[in-house]
Amino acid sequence: MGRSKVRALTQSDPPPSREPLENSGSLSSATEGGFVDRSAEIQSFHRMLNLQDGPRAWVLSAGPLLGKSTLLQHLASLPEYRCRLIDLRDPYYNRPDDDDPAVTLLELLAGQIEAWTGRPFKHYRKCRRKNSKPQKPPKVNVRSRALALFGGRIEHSAPRVTVDNREFLFQAKRLRREALTEAFGSDLKELELPRTCVLFDNLERISRFDGPTTGEVRDPSPGQWGGFRLHGHWLTTELVRHLLSISGMTVVFAGQKGVQLPGDIDVRHHELPPWESKDTSRYLASRGLPREDRENVAKASAGIPGWAAALTDLLLTSPRPLSRDELEESTPENIWTNLLDTHVPVLLRIAIHAASIPRTVENHELFRALLKAAAESEEGEEVSDAELARTAAAVRALSFAQPTLSADGTPGTGFRVHDMIRGSVLRHLRPQPAWAALHRAAVRYYARTGSFEEETYHRFALGDFSCAEAWREQLDFAYCNGRLDAAMWLTDAVLAPEQRGELRRRNPGLLQTGYQYAADVARIQGRIDDAERYGRNAQAMARLHADPRGLGISLLEQATRTMRHGRLTEAGGLLEDADEALERANDTQGKVILLRRQGEVSLARGDLKAAGAAFEECRRLADGGLGLAYALHGLGALALTSGDLSAAARWLSAARRMFEDSGNLYGRCLGERVQGELAGLRGEYHRADRCLNNALAMYPGTDVLGQAETLRAHAELHLRYEEWAAARHKCEQALSRYRHKGLPLGIADTLRLRACLDLADGRPQEAVLHLDECRDVYTDVGSELGLARTRVVQGRTALAAGQPEEARRLLAEAHDQVVAMGAARDGCLALRWWAAAERQVGRAPEALRLLKQALRSPALIGTPVEHATVICDSVEILVERGGQAAQPVPGMLSNAWHAFEQARFQPGQERVNRLRLHT
Repeated sequence: MGRSKVRALTQSDPPPSREPLENSGSLSSATEGGFVDRSAEIQSFHRMLNLQDGPRAWVLSAGPLLGKSTLLQHLASLPEYRCRLIDLRDPYYNRPDDDDPAVTLLELLAGQIEAWTGRPFKHYRKCRRKNSKPQKPPKVNVRSRALALFGGRIEHSAPRVTVDNREFLFQAKRLRREALTEAFGSDLKELELPRTCVLFDNLERISRFDGPTTGEVRDPSPGQWGGFRLHGHWLTTELVRHLLSISGMTVVFAGQKGVQLPGDIDVRHHELPPWESKDTSRYLASRGLPREDRENVAKASAGIPGWAAALTDLLLTSPRPLSRDELEESTPENIWTNLLDTHVPVLLRIAIHAASIPRTVENHELFRALLKAAAESEEGEEVSDAELARTAAAVRALSFAQPTLSADGTPGTGFRVHDMIRGSVLRHLRPQPAWAALHRAAVRYYARTGSFEEETYHRFALGDFSCAEAWREQLDFAYCNGRLDAAMWLTDAVLAPEQRGELRRRNPGLLQTGYQYAADVARIQGRIDDAERYGRNAQAMARLHADPRGLGISLLEQATRTMRHGRLTEAGGLLEDADEALERANDTQGKVILLRRQGEVSLARGDLKAAGAAFEECRRLADGGLGLAYALHGLGALALTSGDLSAAARWLSAARRMFEDSGNLYGRCLGERVQGELAGLRGEYHRADRCLNNALAMYPGTDVLGQAETLRAHAELHLRYEEWAAARHKCEQALSRYRHKGLPLGIADTLRLRACLDLADGRPQEAVLHLDECRDVYTDVGSELGLARTRVVQGRTALAAGQPEEARRLLAEAHDQVVAMGAARDGCLALRWWAAAERQVGRAPEALRLLKQALRSPALIGTPVEHATVICDSVEILVERGGQAAQPVPGMLSNAWHAFEQARFQPGQERVNRLRLHT
C-alpha cells in the first residue's frame, strides 16, 4: 500500500462530511441550537460571569468521555466573553526551551491578557527579562553524596563525585516562579477585565505544575485552605488568587477528579452527569444517523456522550447499518473496536491506528512516518504534503481527535486520540503485526528528533529494553537537577496504563523502578495519596520478584511517611522489615538511612538509649556526605533532649558544617533551625531569633513539616522569654500547618505549648482541653516521652486550679518517667514545678530540696534563663523562712541577675529586683 492507497483515503473513500463531525464537537441540537442536556452548566457559567457577587470559581468533574472538554470548548467559544482555554496535558507546556512549565503558562496568559487589553504587562516583562537566563547550579564535591541523597539507588559511585546541586535548582526555580507570579499579579491589579474567564482542562495533569519549586499562600487562614493532597499546587493556590484579584474574572477547572481550592475562594463544585435517553436520541438525530442505527448506538453508548459521538463518527462512514448481533460484547470499548474493523473503510481505519500509537501526533512528519508503517509501504513512495494534510484532516475531524496547542496557544497542527479510544485501539492492535511496525516507525522518528522520553516509551512497547540503563541515568540526572517535570515524563514511559501489563510480564524490575521514582517525586510534591499508591505497587512487585534491595528501599520510604504521620509503632515494624530486606541485599547505604530513621523513631517514642545506639551505628557506617551529617545531627538532637548542651553544640556544629559543604538545602534548613533552638536554650535570644527566621525563609514552600517545626521552635523561644502574644501567634501558625498535613505528633507538641500559654493567661480550663487531646495523640502514636511531658503540664494545670496534692502526684510521676528515659532537661522542669506544689502545701524544706536537686543537675548548665529561674524560686523559699536560711540570698540573687542579664531576659531581671526589695 503506497502513495496510491493513501490517495484513495482522501478521494475514493472520503470521510464523513465536515459538518456533522464538527457538530459532534459541540454536541448541538438541530432544533434548539444549544448543548444537549448541558443547559444547566451553561446557565451557571453565564451567571458566574455576569453576577458581581457569588462564586467566581467553578470545578467541573466527571469520568472519561462525559464531555468535559467539549463543554469547555463550547464555553471558550462564546462570543460575548473573553475566554482562554488551557489544556494542562498539552506538551506545549513542557517545551525544552524553558525548564518550568508554569513559566510557560504564565507567558501564554500574559500574552493573551495583553492582547485583550492592548496594554503591556510591564512588571511581568521586566521580571521575565531579568530571569531569562537559565540558572546554573554550583558544583559540589562531596564523597558519595549521590548515594546519601538517593538512598543507595545509584549502585556504583566514584569515591568523590561532582554532581549538580538539586537543592539549589529547586530553590532558584521556586524564587523565579514566585517573582514572576508576583509581577504578573501586580500587572493584573492595574487592569479591569469585565466578563473574562480562564478555563483549565485535564485537571488530573496538574502535578506537572507542582513540586518543591512552587510558591504558596504566605498567611493562610487556620483550617481554611487546601488540604494535604493539594499542598504546594502553584496553580490552585497562587495563580488562581492573582487571577481572581481582577474584578469580573472567573476561573473554571475540569477534570476526572475534583480539586479543593483555598478556603477563602468562593467555589462551586459540579459533577457532570451522563445523558438521559431522550438527550442521546436528540443528539443522534442531530448527527443525521440512520434511524435503524440510533437505538443500537443509544444502547451501546449508555448515555456517555463521547462513546455516542465516536460510534456515530464510525457508523457515518459505514455502508451498512449496525446489527444487534454486533452488540453482544459487554463493554463499549470492545463494541467500538469491532465496529472499527467491520464498518470503517480500511484506509481510514489505518489512519486511526497510526494516530493512536503515539501519545501525541506532534506534526505531519510523524504522521507521515506512521502512515507508511501502517500501510506496510516503507519502501514505497513518500506521501505528498497535500495527501498527508487531507488524511490528517480526515482523522482530526473525528470527535475523539483532540487538537494540541501551537506556540501562540491556538490549536496547532498536532492532535491526540482521546485516551479511552486510544487505549481500546492499542489493546486491539497489540497481537497484530501492525503493532511492531508502528512502534518501530515511532522509535526511528523520535531517535532522529532527539525526544528521548518518547523514544524510550516506544522501545519499551516493543519489548526493546536496550535503553533501560540510559533511562535510569536520565532519571537520576533529572532527579539530581531538580527537574521533577522531566522525571515525571520519564516515569510515564513505564507507568502509562497501556504499558504496565506488558512490562509487568517482561521486565518487572523496570516497572518497579518506575513506581519507586514516581513515589519519590509524589512525596516531594506533597501528593501523599499518589506516593502511597506508587510505593505500595513498588513494594508488592519487590516481594513478588524476590528483590530484597527494592523491597528494603520501598519499605524504608513507607516507614518514613508513616513516621512523619505519627504512627510510630507501625513505622518501627516497617523499619524492622526493611532492615531484614537490606541485610539480605547487603545494601550498606540503605542501612545508613535505615539506622537514621530508627534513631528518629526511638527518639520520638522516648527510648533515648536505643536512639543513641542507632545514631552511633549510623555514624560508624556512613562514609561521609549527607549520611554522616544526618547521623551527627541525630546525636546532637539526642544530646539536646538529654540536656547535654556542650555535646549538642559539638555534634550540631559539625553536622551544620557538613550540610553547608554539601549545599543540601533541606540539611541547611535543618541545621539553621536546630542552631536556633540551641541558641535559645543558651540564652542567646537575638541569635536564636535570627537563625529561626533564616530557617523559615529557607525552607521550600512545599516543606510544610520543616516550616511547622521551625514555627514551633520559635514559639518555644517566645514562651521562654514570656513574649506571650508572639508565642501564641507562632503556635497558631505551626498548628495550622500540622493540621493541614495531618501530622499528629506535631499537633500534640504544639497543643502542649498552647496549654502552657493558657496557664500564663490564667485559663486552666482551656489548658485541660488541649492536654486531653495531647494525651490521646501521644497514646495513639506510642510516644512515652510525649505522655511524660504532657503529665508535667497537667501537674502545672492542677497547681493553677488549686489542686496541689494532685499536682504533686502528677509531677512526681512525670519526673520519674523522664529521668528513667534520660531526658534530664525535662526532669529539671518537673522538679521545679514539683517544688512549687510542695511549697503550696506547706512543705518548704522538701520544695527547697527539690530545687537544689535541679540546680545540681548538669542539664541546667548553660541554660541561663532556666537556671536563674530555679535560683529565684529557691530565694523566695529562703526569704520566707528568714534568719540563717536567708544568708546566701544576696549572692544567689547576684548570680541570677548576671544570668538573666547574659540572656537579656528583662522579666527575670525585674523579678530579681523585686526579690531584692523584699530582702
